Amino acid sequence: MKRMSARADLGDVLLEFDEDGNLTYVVRGEKTDQIIKLRYEIDGDTIVTDQPSAPQTERTAFSLEDRELTLAFGGVPYRFYCWEPAP
Repeated sequence: MKRMSARADLGDVLLEFDEDGNLTYVVRGEKTDQIIKLRYEIDGDTIVTDQPSAPQTERTAFSLEDRELTLAFGGVPYRFYCWEPAP
């Protein structure tokens, strides 16, 4: 599993991608976290996501350089930093 973490205007966010196409999007709050379970696939330079509980496909442009993932939400770039989880 790849983990990517970011702090930006989005708040304190954690993305967890697995190799089976599952994406867990966690927005960390002061008292509770909001957890969103998604499915994802890569289409060229676009991440295509779908939330099974409320089906709607979303397409987000991305780039990955070294250990930095940049996602463009509404044309605004947000940077996420990748690390491997401990064994």
